[in-house]
Amino acid sequence: MIWTTSHLLDETTSLINNLGIQVLKHTLLDQKSDDNLNFAVIGGGPKGMYAIDNFISEINEQCINKKMNLYWFNKDSLFAAGPNYNPKQSENLLINYCIGNLNAWKVNTEERLCLTDWLRLHIDSTQISPYHYASRALVGCYLMDCCRKIIDDCPSNIRLHLIAEEIKSIAYKNKRLWLLNKQFESIILCTGHSFLSDDIADKYKNNIFSAYPIENLDRVKSVQKIAIQGMGLSFIDTVIYISEGTIDDQYPQFYPFSRTNLPMIPRRAELNKNHNTFFFPEYWQGLISKSDIDFDKDFLPLMDKEIQMAYYSVVIKSTDIQTILHHIDLIRVEERFSLTNLLFPNKSLSDFQKENYTAWVSDYLQSHLERCRLSFDENPLNNAIQMLSKFRPILEKCYEQGKLTSESHHRFDVHWYPAISRICFGPPIANVEKLIKLISKGKLKFEFTECPEVNLSNKTVVLKVNGKRITCDALIYARIPRAAISKNNHPLFTNLIRQGLAIPFKNETYATGGIAVNKEGLLLNKLKKSIALYAYGTPTEGCVLDNDTLSREAHDFSLNWVSHNITLLKSTIPNSLHYVQR
Repeated sequence: MIWTTSHLLDETTSLINNLGIQVLKHTLLDQKSDDNLNFAVIGGGPKGMYAIDNFISEINEQCINKKMNLYWFNKDSLFAAGPNYNPKQSENLLINYCIGNLNAWKVNTEERLCLTDWLRLHIDSTQISPYHYASRALVGCYLMDCCRKIIDDCPSNIRLHLIAEEIKSIAYKNKRLWLLNKQFESIILCTGHSFLSDDIADKYKNNIFSAYPIENLDRVKSVQKIAIQGMGLSFIDTVIYISEGTIDDQYPQFYPFSRTNLPMIPRRAELNKNHNTFFFPEYWQGLISKSDIDFDKDFLPLMDKEIQMAYYSVVIKSTDIQTILHHIDLIRVEERFSLTNLLFPNKSLSDFQKENYTAWVSDYLQSHLERCRLSFDENPLNNAIQMLSKFRPILEKCYEQGKLTSESHHRFDVHWYPAISRICFGPPIANVEKLIKLISKGKLKFEFTECPEVNLSNKTVVLKVNGKRITCDALIYARIPRAAISKNNHPLFTNLIRQGLAIPFKNETYATGGIAVNKEGLLLNKLKKSIALYAYGTPTEGCVLDNDTLSREAHDFSLNWVSHNITLLKSTIPNSLHYVQR
């Protein structure tokens, strides 16, 4: 079952709309000077909301009565939801994990509910299961209702200002951070996916389009052929948005391509629970404590063995290490299941399969749909993929703060992790069923086994590889731009670097494109000063691995920002007045 905003009770919809009105009432920055301390959160998505919640919760927990201003900045009024979970977006765009895995709270109470329980309260149905899915718009409603609860819990000594304005510059003078002509004691950057693409900026006015905001793609629904660069979740959003809701199938043909030319496979509807254990736990514990880790040499071989053994443990119905190893030894090396053929199944295609690549992709996706409907005990591939996803916490430990060697770090970012994400973090079954339907109608064509050369003109987009040439009417960049600080693709971070308030992150010779933060999430700077400027979420990627999820558990640097603020507040209050009974 897929739940959407149309399932919500009328009073819930009204509640969400009222939150938007409340935000708009706070859009003017209070210019009055006072002696209160000022703190700021920049970025109004889920991570910004988590930072606000952590701060208010700690103030309440420690009963601090000091008056202060807490400013929360966002480029629009979609506080808590952000663009990814805009409640007004198309209901065809779904989250790629079942609702039982989503919880905006660290601790649940009768009022602070996980998404599943929130839906049970706000939808008139007894059939809601944690294994169901939801539209991203519906998740946005949930997040905005959580935001309402946080605002309601804000104590009277905190003046919370919600400012709908994009921040492009922060200054540092007189030992204070300055923002919009107001000084701040500390600031945390929770800007999310807000990087710009140079390619799109240069060619957007002609026949080149960005996948987001998704509504802009209405302009290409009438063309005949569309090339799509990227085959991840944004590609799926693109083809579903353009194709659905168009009468009589009068939508374009799609020609996607990417570095690997492989689409993401569907994800089983499952909760984040361990279904298996590592066969070599001592090794992984020891590896976490190392530095200068070479992923290809130190990590990959035994990772391959773990996943291979997870696969064959189901085949032979045994968890005994020696029994599984003996079984594997009896299989010819070229016929064994391995991590490589799991991640890159199109590397050894026959000439016939290459010539009929669309049919091969359709069969590939269909086989994974069938796998997703089986249990771990029924299908060995499910067990192998679950084992692969289970490596994420270990990967995070080995990745953080440049623990991988420079060369290994770069190869992991561009080669291994995209492939792991393609296998582990794909779309729900319903979306892959839609892709297969488009293939069967001849509307979605996978023509390339190698990444084609792209030739652009004012009227056409020509894709060429190995003598094959396809002319399209438009090109859609279905990729989320990553941080590329050297290309100045984020005005705020560009200004911070120019002032020396931030520096690019480099692991010896490899620059990830992002900014450098320490283990507490504090921005490193050229001024060699302790400046209370923190980052949380997407801006920290490169220093940490994949910090753009809705999780409140991974790399929560906002806790360090809050701790800094609490220490500062206590130091400015006489000892006898630190606390107040509430």
